[in-house]
Amino acid sequence: METLSQRLAHAAFPAVKARKDDSRCNFEQYTTFAKKFPALIHTCGLAQAIAFAQAKKEDDYLTDLTTVLHEARCCGATTAEDLAD
Repeated sequence: METLSQRLAHAAFPAVKARKDDSRCNFEQYTTFAKKFPALIHTCGLAQAIAFAQAKKEDDYLTDLTTVLHEARCCGATTAEDLAD
C-alpha cells in the first residue's frame, strides 16, 4: 500500500522530467516557482496561491500540479481552471 507522499512523488516525477526535457520551458523559473509555492499556500491559502499563479502566468506549473493531484487521487480536477474553481 502506497502512502499519499509516494503517490504524489510517482505522479510528479514524470511531469517534472517532461518539463526539464522540454526546450520551450524555462526550467529554472519553473523550479524556483515550484519551491516557493508551498510557502505561498501556507501563507495565504490554496485558493489565493492558485489565483496568484494564474496572474503570474505560471500555466506549466498549474497544469502539472493539477495532473499530479488528479493522478494521486487527491482531487477530481482535470484542468487548472477546475482546480481554481
